[in-house]
Amino acid sequence: CGLALEYAHPDTRNNKKVCEAAVSQNGMALPFASEALRKDRDLVLAAVSNAGAALEFASQRLRRDPEVALAAVGSDPKAVYAVDESLRSDRAFILQAVARNPAALEFVDKIFRHDREVVQTACRQKRASSPLSLPPAGARKTGRPAPSAALPPNRRRRRSS
Repeated sequence: CGLALEYAHPDTRNNKKVCEAAVSQNGMALPFASEALRKDRDLVLAAVSNAGAALEFASQRLRRDPEVALAAVGSDPKAVYAVDESLRSDRAFILQAVARNPAALEFVDKIFRHDREVVQTACRQKRASSPLSLPPAGARKTGRPAPSAALPPNRRRRRSS
């Protein structure tokens, strides 16, 4: 388990291969890696891709890195809170973030939730990511129409009240 890194010897916590294996299993193992490794871009990218909340434990420099921040938001929309303020206030970054994970719209600054393009971007992504979210009227879970819907109106059974 990746979280076992918490109990490892400090030398082990400074071993990049061990820490890579740990964050690959559970990105939230990142805070148990050595401080030097929490500044390692590849290790942090692996951690936040697995668990976006791990961005909180990355170095400030990596929290300002757009690729790292987008990977975090992509796996957890609440990771927006851990992104550096310079990116959280950058409209271009917010557009990319909601395009990657529409649920991030809930966690961005209010000014962006009132921005028509940002909201439309999130809505477009949501539709594209779940085209079959609602079954067509009259369809059952199998995707086939209900028997009564297939009959002409004059032949359908009427339910008695």
